Amino acid sequence: MTAVIGMGRSLKLRVVAEGVETHDELAFLQAHQCEEAQGYYFSRPVVPEQFGKLLEAALTFRKLFQYTPA
Repeated sequence: MTAVIGMGRSLKLRVVAEGVETHDELAFLQAHQCEEAQGYYFSRPVVPEQFGKLLEAALTFRKLFQYTPA
């Protein structure tokens, strides 16, 4: 895993880890500077309507707190 993250970073690519299911997996990825991840740890699959609501809530949160990702 560290080799794949390192290779992506050396090529100036955005590295996205898929299938993250536990806090330990997320901590490992963060410790190795993998900036993005997806998986059951964050959310189970949702229907399109529910996804729209989640996206709306995230955008509202971002506006309220002027969140800008690094």
